[in-house]
Amino acid sequence: MLYFVFTAMIHNADLKRVFAKIDHLYFENLLEFASLTLLLFMVFFLFYSNALFIKKRKREFGLYNLLGVSKRNIGLLFFSESLALGVIALVIGLTLGVLLSKLFAMLVLRMMQVHANTNFLFSWIAVRKTGFVFLGLFVLLGLLNGSLIYRYRLVDLFKPSEELKGIARPTKGTYLGAILSILMIATGYLISYQTGPTIRFSAVIGPNAYLLGMVPLILLLVVLGTYGFFKFFVEIVLHLAQRWRRFYYHGMRIVGISNLVYRVKRNANALWLSTILSAVTITAIGSASMVFTYNQDLIKGYAPQDVTALNGQYQQLQQQAQAAAVPLKDVHTTQLKTMGASFSLRSLLNQHQVNESGAATIVSQSAYNRINRHLANFHPVHLKGNQTVAILDFIAIFKGDAQRPRKRRPIPVRLRQANLPTLQLIGLSNQFPYGYGAFFGNGLVVSDQLFAQLQPDFTDTIYSADLGKSPNKSKLLSRLNQQSDQADHKEYLRSNGAAFNQRTYRVVPATQLKESERIGYNDRSTLLIQRPFARDSHASFGFLMYIVILLSLIFMLATGSIIMLKQLTEAQGEIGQYQTLKKIGVTTPEIRHSLYQQLLLVFLLPILVGTLHAYFVIHMLSFYLDNPSSTLAYVICGLYIVVYSGFYLLTARAYNRIVNRPIRTHSVY
Repeated sequence: MLYFVFTAMIHNADLKRVFAKIDHLYFENLLEFASLTLLLFMVFFLFYSNALFIKKRKREFGLYNLLGVSKRNIGLLFFSESLALGVIALVIGLTLGVLLSKLFAMLVLRMMQVHANTNFLFSWIAVRKTGFVFLGLFVLLGLLNGSLIYRYRLVDLFKPSEELKGIARPTKGTYLGAILSILMIATGYLISYQTGPTIRFSAVIGPNAYLLGMVPLILLLVVLGTYGFFKFFVEIVLHLAQRWRRFYYHGMRIVGISNLVYRVKRNANALWLSTILSAVTITAIGSASMVFTYNQDLIKGYAPQDVTALNGQYQQLQQQAQAAAVPLKDVHTTQLKTMGASFSLRSLLNQHQVNESGAATIVSQSAYNRINRHLANFHPVHLKGNQTVAILDFIAIFKGDAQRPRKRRPIPVRLRQANLPTLQLIGLSNQFPYGYGAFFGNGLVVSDQLFAQLQPDFTDTIYSADLGKSPNKSKLLSRLNQQSDQADHKEYLRSNGAAFNQRTYRVVPATQLKESERIGYNDRSTLLIQRPFARDSHASFGFLMYIVILLSLIFMLATGSIIMLKQLTEAQGEIGQYQTLKKIGVTTPEIRHSLYQQLLLVFLLPILVGTLHAYFVIHMLSFYLDNPSSTLAYVICGLYIVVYSGFYLLTARAYNRIVNRPIRTHSVY
């Protein structure tokens, strides 16, 4: 169903028009990637679940052959059965895909915050592609199932499923594997958690050594360590629990722990696979949520209010707003001074200190606190004397120096003004007054007294305002956005002089420069419009969030289904064991309680280990996103765990109904 929906979205005319207004290649490529990811995962899941079902039907194959049915007819029977079920599933999936396609389209437009009408996403191209792909898969499954009678001898088909008849004590190899698995996981966690120092260490090798070397190393360590955790470490823990006599010989624990030993041994691969899928799912959801939060901060950081105008551009803005009958509300104005400044910071991306020498836009402490007070996570600054705070667009790479002033001496900052003392940098911020679009580069916050003494190269007067909810607001913003892209609203920063003490800066309008003279220089617009930037960002990141949520939903259902199918297919083989326990006096509630505890561990371990893996990956990602808020990521991950708990309750209830039957209704299998 989802594969059809993704394919239909690519070929739908209404959505193509929406995509074309922003970046149609981005949306189409993302849909193609989502379709391919979904297809690969469905291939794996279909063959895995089919293997579980066929494993339990081998005796049925042998019985047909024993009764005289030829191998050819048996193979044809199971091939036809697989193909018929596949065709039915395909028809139902296509039907649901068409019926729910409008709902999916409305959801994607809602998450993109785009107001547009769409119809049902029906496309013959999507139908043919979906039908061809999945019919091919079901034919392969049919051939695989039909050939089973040829791949086994008759006596092998009647053999019971492979079970562990006895569990030997853990060997030295088991202990070694357990120790290595914990060490690998811990090493992967340490490398991912210490992102900054690891990046600095990788920088010695090469500029891309972290992404090309450390990230694959982390994945390899965690994946192999997880396999060893379920293969060796859990077995040792359960063995130690058996040796703890006071704990082991208490009620039904002797039965529960013994069963857990067998269960973990049989399901080590399935538990490992479920853990990796859980980690991938939680990481995808958490990362997408964090990227979405980062995008919201980015929108506010570009232009906090509807319109920001520099210098004389504000008079033109007032005239246009008055002509359009749109009132300017919540108007803020202040002065920014630009002059040469120099200071060095210790970067996590480089072995050497980064010299931030160049033009710095300086704002007073009172203006900085007044303008930024409405921003989320804003912390007002309180400066004394010659203290200052640097405003950078990305502060995570300077994390070590962000904390440095509290432990060591402040960082010196020189201004190109002879009569001023050296400033003392006491902190870093990434919250630009009026948004980073109004700045040529870095900024500095100084005390009001020091700000009054500055003799800058040039001074800007900045105005920002909201346009309220006027009916003509959209038309005015559209007109202003077209103007902001024109050359007469662009300015470039130029400098004179090579030495720092002699270098001065000036602003040159784009109309006074040739195209070749604009290359390599910082620029800004004298008119910043929040809405177009916000519209494109909402559309791009909203669409990404939509794709990730749908794929994560499939991964989540598959993860729970794998464990559920694995446990329920083994339930029939344990009926006799629990019937024997009833005959010796164990009550139905005691058996139910023991079953729920056993299955809780089987379901709980993958989700706990997977969540732990995802936490360290999300922590590593937060470094590259300048540490945005993780609240939304944790909330969505919590919802995932709640849904996963539902699989546990359903499996435990079904398992109990199979094995915990009254003695009189038991049949011999």
